[in-house]
Amino acid sequence: MFVPAAHADEACTPVVALAMRGSGEPSVGAQKYGSQRTGGWEGPTLERLLKKAYQTQQMHETPIIDVGAGYPAVKVVQSVDGAFDILESAEMGAVAAKAAYSDFRKTQPASCAAPKVILLGYSQGAMVARLTAQHFSKLGVLVASHLVGDPYQKPDADGVFGGGSDGEGIYRRVLGESRDGYYSLPGVRRVSLCHEKDPICDSILHKDESAHMNYYKPGVKLVLGTGMKPSETDEVDFMAKALAASVRVARESYGSGQTSSVAKDTVFAIDTTGSMQPYINNVRSQAADIANRIVSADGRSRVSLVEFRDHGDAFVARTVVPLTSDFSAFNTGLNSLTAYGGGDTPEAVYSGIVEALRAQWHNDSRRSVILLGDAPPHDPEPATGLTSATVTDMLNGVRPLPEPFSLAAAARGVTPESREQAPSTTDTVVAPATLRQAETASVVKGPGAATLYSISASRHLTTIMDPIAGATGGSSVEIANAGLVGDEIMSAIDEIDNQPTASGSVFGIPMEGRQILLSCAGSSASGAMDARFDIDDRGSFDVECVDGIAQVDPLPVGTHAVTLRVRDDRNREAFAFFTIDVPARSVLEEVYPDDTGSVGSSGSLGSAGSGSTGWPWGS
Repeated sequence: MFVPAAHADEACTPVVALAMRGSGEPSVGAQKYGSQRTGGWEGPTLERLLKKAYQTQQMHETPIIDVGAGYPAVKVVQSVDGAFDILESAEMGAVAAKAAYSDFRKTQPASCAAPKVILLGYSQGAMVARLTAQHFSKLGVLVASHLVGDPYQKPDADGVFGGGSDGEGIYRRVLGESRDGYYSLPGVRRVSLCHEKDPICDSILHKDESAHMNYYKPGVKLVLGTGMKPSETDEVDFMAKALAASVRVARESYGSGQTSSVAKDTVFAIDTTGSMQPYINNVRSQAADIANRIVSADGRSRVSLVEFRDHGDAFVARTVVPLTSDFSAFNTGLNSLTAYGGGDTPEAVYSGIVEALRAQWHNDSRRSVILLGDAPPHDPEPATGLTSATVTDMLNGVRPLPEPFSLAAAARGVTPESREQAPSTTDTVVAPATLRQAETASVVKGPGAATLYSISASRHLTTIMDPIAGATGGSSVEIANAGLVGDEIMSAIDEIDNQPTASGSVFGIPMEGRQILLSCAGSSASGAMDARFDIDDRGSFDVECVDGIAQVDPLPVGTHAVTLRVRDDRNREAFAFFTIDVPARSVLEEVYPDDTGSVGSSGSLGSAGSGSTGWPWGS
């Protein structure tokens, strides 16, 4: 628990350290590190590190949140049941750590940005730190993770030091490579220490219990890597300086990355038939503002440009600029557009939308199509057979896109008498711009769904696009003249920024016979957010996500499909899709295989006593 200072002021706290003790470690009683106090639940191993680190003045303003309540840190018992209990205890610790951070945030002034987070974990506490790392990373607050004696250690991983740095953690085979996202978390400083023959992180045949017991003890020298000689530096000094460096980085980055923003992939699909030149010119004049809003504001976001005409023209629809964060490429593409052709009034609008959907989207991006046109679509479209229903399904990710060659064939299949089209004067809306926003819930969506925003100078186009945009959670707008195009594009970008986002994942390690935790951390919505999971495509979103976590009853062994639906207070929805792989309980037999020998002479690692009945913690 965090113990507030007696005379704490109202200043914002830029960074906190969350400390998670090892298996069976007791509380060391109330502690004071510099000006910071704890309840002692950091345990004796991390106590040694914190005493050294907080000897420097720069650390004194960094609160320590020790995770006690809700985290049992059970002792190690070498059996399948014991391994099962460790996994459950670590998962409970992760939930408790998340709650402890939330409680700390409530002590901060409302105007303060969320504090950055540095995770400290020893042994089982390293498992807790790993489980919470993904959660805090999605919130945009995780700066660093400092671990010792990590049971999930990957051999020779980035940031691992010590004589056992090439070792494999004793629980790594249970975790599995495919479930380990820890080493790929973006922008996270990872520092880990593993002693040679440590039975927990360097799981080899010849083990030494003391190698797991003596982290940060006086005189223990730092070994930089496997096979290297001890240096002249005490490992506690090295890790204390590493912690101080992480605190400095956290302070420098405080206030940035707080919104857990989602990268935006936005495709502009523009009608370039003869009547569209005034609208194209206006988009060009607004190009810098558009790029600034989408690309410059977030370096991960990208824009693309698609143009479409009609069947019988030289092309039906084509990508002019693939998704890019390079504004100059986008601007060059805009300048290359020339309005020509079109013939009859309806255009190949649906082919333009489908071409936009062929973009190489980022897996986790917010996908949007901004449509600009002044004529309705063919419905059904010649050659392709596209209709409003099929295009809606494609936008919502529940129908596959047609093969690309189908659209090329369509361009050759129809030859209207005249392809030149004058600027439209009879089908332009003269009323003030009016926005139609979708507020329809429970639309079925699948992976790869995109939101449609229609900007129309045609009442007929608006009438058809209204229900399509609405079904995707987007909007449609009618404009009176070309001069309004730029403003409505900006309005559409505002809508894109405010769309709900869904981010779902498994929280912890699923196992046969255990309750499963799911995370919706990183999801967002304007106003009140309703986040719910559907398991195995039952069609009922009956598992509610509260404070970022949802609980699911034990599932059978195998792979289970999960859909997360996030709904905002305007009934707009976003979806995320992932799977849960539930292994058989027997996989835990690999933690303590008979042919590798005993981990501890007593069969129980981490008891609070001393001598042959357990490990002498804190001595």
